Formats: sequence, structure tokens, C-alpha cells
Amino acid sequence: MYPQGPLDDAAVKRARNNYNSALQASDLPIFAVSEDFQPCFPRLMGWGGVNAAVNTATVAYDSLANSEMWIAVTTARWAGTATRSASLETVLAEQARQRGMLIPTTFSGSEEIDFFLESGPVQGYRINASGDLWAARCETGGIEITIVSHGWRPERVAVNTFADRGSFLTRQAQDLPPLERQGVPVAEPPTGWAEPGCPGQDPIRALVEVTLSASEATVTWMEVGGAPPPQVADLTALWQAAARRHMALTGHDESDSKRAVTSIVNHMLNLRASAAWFRNRADLRRRAISETLIFGTELRADVPSHRAHRAWQKIEEPLSITPEGAVALAAAKNSWRKAWAAWAAASESALGPGENA
Repeated sequence: MYPQGPLDDAAVKRARNNYNSALQASDLPIFAVSEDFQPCFPRLMGWGGVNAAVNTATVAYDSLANSEMWIAVTTARWAGTATRSASLETVLAEQARQRGMLIPTTFSGSEEIDFFLESGPVQGYRINASGDLWAARCETGGIEITIVSHGWRPERVAVNTFADRGSFLTRQAQDLPPLERQGVPVAEPPTGWAEPGCPGQDPIRALVEVTLSASEATVTWMEVGGAPPPQVADLTALWQAAARRHMALTGHDESDSKRAVTSIVNHMLNLRASAAWFRNRADLRRRAISETLIFGTELRADVPSHRAHRAWQKIEEPLSITPEGAVALAAAKNSWRKAWAAWAAASESALGPGENA
């Protein structure tokens, strides 16, 4: 959808108050590292819920921007939900990625360990990974406790619930820094784009290119971890310029042009995900983007890839949530893939080997 501007302080405060109220009203116990073993003061990292009921909460130690030593303790209650916990390997990989670390590729077999709770020891298990990473999990009374850590090896794994849960949650709602992605670099805005009538790259093309680049970087980050992909500066301004450019070319109002630009971007993102030639052939990708822009800005309707664009329009049409609607959507997607595949084959035949992306 068309992006909104960044959250202002009032919106951030409302979001904090909302999750604080939900947690205060919940009877989910929130586990943390026992005070005798805490390396630093805890903070509430996040929470999740189903049907307005909180069923997970994560307490973290140290900053997301500091990968030298960190701990995340997640409490979860899955009873009454269709959700189940991810594997320890998956949870460990996600925590490492969120902290800018490479995702480990080697894990040791699981070993039994004891979690020490206020009520006594509970048997759990732990896995170790390369790079001084480990994760452990136990379950007691329908509550699942998961710990993921880097650079922290306590004498024993001891956890307990907060003695003063209300004060902890209230302090978190008041004192947390702004809700932002810590440690994430900000990339320079795309070069060459300008307002209509000014020299430079067309802002709609610039938006498509920068969105595709960001998508590719995110896919790589999700697969291997490492430093988070940079956020593009002035992306909202670029979206707005693209919408104005579309309005100037088509005469549509702002609302229709925003929807059209969003459709163009989503079309290319889906094509990148679906077609290997789009990812691997730079010349075919440029040509596909150009024809999509020509069709999407109504400069020409008879572009060589027009069948694919007509099929994409069918995909975006509102369909009833019925078996018939699902069949119609599947048929439209199949027609869309076939149309682009036929276009790519014809283009490759005409262009020859071409250049790799």
C-alpha cells in the first residue's frame, strides 16, 4: 500500500500505552534472568497476541545495536491458539539476524539442562552454535520459556518472574527510547530522480529501482544475516514525487495515482520473486520495467507485454472470499506467469544471450 510518513511522538506514545495496557491486563507471567545472574538492566523487547490476548513477551538485555553480548528471554503460552513455537535453530537465527550477526550455519546436537525457577529446577534442553551463540528452552505449567544468548555463559540458567511486574511495565512504557530500528544505517536517497519538468530520472522508475534493490537486500539479509539493509532516506518523498508524476502523465487525481503507482511497484516486486530471468537478466529486467511504466502511466496499452499487464489487473481485482473466487485468482496468477514467461522467451530470442544481472 502507499506508505505513510514516519510515526510522530504522539503515535509512538499511543503505541506504547496500548501494549502496556494489554500486558498489564494479561495474566501471562513474564520471565527474566534471575537478578543474581543479570548482566545489565532488562528491557521489554516485544510482545505478541492472538484475538487481543497477549500470549508472548520477550525481555532483552543490552542494546540491539551491541552484538558483543546480549540475551533474549521469551515467555509464551500457546494453549488455545493455533500457533506453536518455532524450533530453537529458527529462533536463534532470527535473534542473531536482528542484531546484525551472520546466521550460524552449524549447530551442535541438543543437550539436557536444568532451568532454575522460583518453584525449583525444570528440565529443558539447549543447542549451541558457532560464534558463542546458544539457545535453550523448557516448559512448565503450560508456559514455555526460551532463552537465546550471545557472549553470555552463566554458571546456571536461572529465571524468575518479575517481583513487581506492574512497575517494570510502567517504566518500560515511559522510559523506552523511540521505537526505531537501532543500529540500522540510512542509505543515500536514489540519485537522479527529480520532479516533473526537471532534469533527471523519472521518479516512478527511480521508485521501482530502489524498491527492488531494497527487496533484494532484505532477501539476502533474511538468508544469511549480517548488517541490516540500510533504509533509504527520503523514500516517502520519492513515493510522493512518483504519484505526482503519474498525475501529470494521466490526469488522474491523487488517490487514483497513488493506487496506480503502488500497483506498478507491487507488480515488479512480484515479478522479481516469481521469475528467475527477472533476477538474472539485467537487460530483460530493464525492458520489463520500461514496458510496465509505459502501460501503467497509460502512454501505450499495446506494449509487447500487455497480456501480462492485463492478467495483473485481474489479480488485483476484488474477488469474493469463496471457492469460486479462489479459483479465479489462481487462474489469473497462472495467466500472469505464463504471459511473462512467453514475453521473456520472445525477448531473449530477439536480444540474444544478453547481460547477467
